[in-house]
Amino acid sequence: MISAQKNQTVPDDHDEVALLLGDATRLMRTAFERRITQSGLGLTLGEARALLNIANAAGSRQMDIAIRMGVEPMTLCTYLDKLQLLGLIERQPCSADRRAKRINLAPASADMLEASGVR
Repeated sequence: MISAQKNQTVPDDHDEVALLLGDATRLMRTAFERRITQSGLGLTLGEARALLNIANAAGSRQMDIAIRMGVEPMTLCTYLDKLQLLGLIERQPCSADRRAKRINLAPASADMLEASGVR
């Protein structure tokens, strides 16, 4: 903050940009939530976010997806369990680390992603 006159502060450019980015992010998240809800796909916001992250980085390890989403690995695991149950993703062994799984979209997910209008 830059001091202008007696005890008044004027936001600097960084503050204004941060506020605008925060507002834009909130509006985009609200629009995303509305599209997911109105699509009738039966996915929670977290499951939909996981599906989109997988679509954008197919073949990623579960841990990498969790980090990218900013969620705990166990939270992501719950999302992936549901997506796998619905036939939307496939878990495959990681050749570099036998403990890890790589996540890929299943063919059925293409229709779901198109129907959601969020891809």
